[in-house]
Amino acid sequence: VYSTYLGGSDDDVGIGIAADPSGNAYITGGTDSTDFPMASPIDGTFGGGNEDAEDAFVTKINTTGTSIVYSTYLGGSNDETGLSIAVDPSGNAYITGDTDSTDFPMVSPIQGTHGGGTDAFVTKIDSVGTSLVYSTYLGGSDDDIGFGIAAAPSGNTYITGLASSTDFPLASPIQGTYGGNMYDAFVAKISDGSTAPSVNSTNPAQDSVDVAINTTVTATFSEAMDSSTINTSTFTLTNADGSIDGVVSYNKGTNTATFTPTSDLDYNTTYTATVSTGVTDSAANNMDANHTWSFTTIVSSGDSDGIPGDSGGGGCAINPQAEFDPIFPLLIISALLYWAGLRRNRKV
Repeated sequence: VYSTYLGGSDDDVGIGIAADPSGNAYITGGTDSTDFPMASPIDGTFGGGNEDAEDAFVTKINTTGTSIVYSTYLGGSNDETGLSIAVDPSGNAYITGDTDSTDFPMVSPIQGTHGGGTDAFVTKIDSVGTSLVYSTYLGGSDDDIGFGIAAAPSGNTYITGLASSTDFPLASPIQGTYGGNMYDAFVAKISDGSTAPSVNSTNPAQDSVDVAINTTVTATFSEAMDSSTINTSTFTLTNADGSIDGVVSYNKGTNTATFTPTSDLDYNTTYTATVSTGVTDSAANNMDANHTWSFTTIVSSGDSDGIPGDSGGGGCAINPQAEFDPIFPLLIISALLYWAGLRRNRKV
């Protein structure tokens, strides 16, 4: 139906391709050409800053293959390559690949800072090709590369590739520990930016009992959150007497907020934790509703193993106030006399 060159005066390579339901083609790859064909570009200037550096490119060709709908560079001042591209039913394009640039274009990033070495990148271009919807790094302190990308009708994006970083960003991981020799695979899901975040799990869990009085309280979210919105105003702990003083922190690697009480909790007391709608994700979406759960602390320090009066040190519990029974020693004496009589009879 059609076949065409796509390139400038230097080296150019197409690596990823996708098509929308109408038959428009979307291509990504890498280019060393400062004159790569541009059409309504988001970035019309080659950014590669040294002789060996290349830029990623993204090009859309119409259904008949007769013209370029849009074509743009995608990169910073160092080296990057587009390795995979996907398209949703609305015509938005999703690109992943690798970048060495600390100034790769960022828009509403999940990770706004280059992690080190080579990072994967994930970029969404709107359906008309005029702007970046979002663009983010995805990587740790070593080399990480995005090789494959898929887009769901909802706009959620799924990325896979390789990770050499032991600190690759994780969220609710099936496997939370780096296991590879040179590298591990990674799989990541990015929300479309309009989905409200939620609390996936808590510790202690709802209706937990016998909770230690020195516990911390945690809430793990469904996605990356804006840490500035997670504080003692939006994550609270209360009991029947009122609010509990504490410190709130947020772990970006696990999307987990932690409330640490400033002192031990009371014994045999029910507490209620609340994460309010004041928290937002990295795209500024609030939770739809407050997330509230309750738990009850242990009855007392002496009942930790279910033996009344036992301090937990093991062995038998002894009650020093037990009454003395005079019958018991008489029974022992009678038994001894009986045994002595048997022995005497055997000797006769």
